[in-house]
Amino acid sequence: MRNKSIRQTAPFNVKLSGKVCRFRKQVNTNKPCRLCRFDSPETNMSFNRFALLAAFLLVASSVHAQDKKKKINFEDHVKPIFRAKCASCHNTNKKTADLDVTNYTALMQGGGSGAAIEPGSPDDSYLFMVINHDTEPYMPPESDKLPDEMIQTVKTWIELGAPETSTSKVTLPKKEKVNLSVDVAAGARPEGPPPLPDVLSLEPVVHTEATTAVSAIATSPWAKLIAVAG
Repeated sequence: MRNKSIRQTAPFNVKLSGKVCRFRKQVNTNKPCRLCRFDSPETNMSFNRFALLAAFLLVASSVHAQDKKKKINFEDHVKPIFRAKCASCHNTNKKTADLDVTNYTALMQGGGSGAAIEPGSPDDSYLFMVINHDTEPYMPPESDKLPDEMIQTVKTWIELGAPETSTSKVTLPKKEKVNLSVDVAAGARPEGPPPLPDVLSLEPVVHTEATTAVSAIATSPWAKLIAVAG
């Protein structure tokens, strides 16, 4: 009796030449399966080699990206950007805002607005904030924003500590921590009235328009008044 083709639909397991075929579409069991893998030692070995190669390439790519990031420096990467986009106004001969971006030492000294670069902190670096359009005046003036790739290069350079060259050693400044906690136990209210001036007239209440900024505040957590100067 002539064997007829048997068609099956997913999901199914079917024996082909003594090997298990796992395929999710219809196949003809009288024909070899070209679209699936067989559970055989030869196939497993090939798959393991492929997986090992893929893992190696992934790790190599990651290491290359990290190594490339570590090498970003002023001379090789940032200086060309500043020369092309900023040097027409901020150079040795024309220091607009007293800032020269063509020289590493001059750049790190800052300009009329203070420090231009805060190594390790792009968000605190005035130069980065103006080229990233985080604060005005936007730079370059009367021009389009720098390409994202250039901005990212400057940002990464600052994050790495703003090194001058690929061999420069960078020491990031430690940020001072401000302790805002109050060393007073809960409910530890001092005895007696809160400290207030001996002579204090609360009447009549006079409202005046503030013309200057507040320069000092004095208060007590137990008093109902706040002393303000300015």
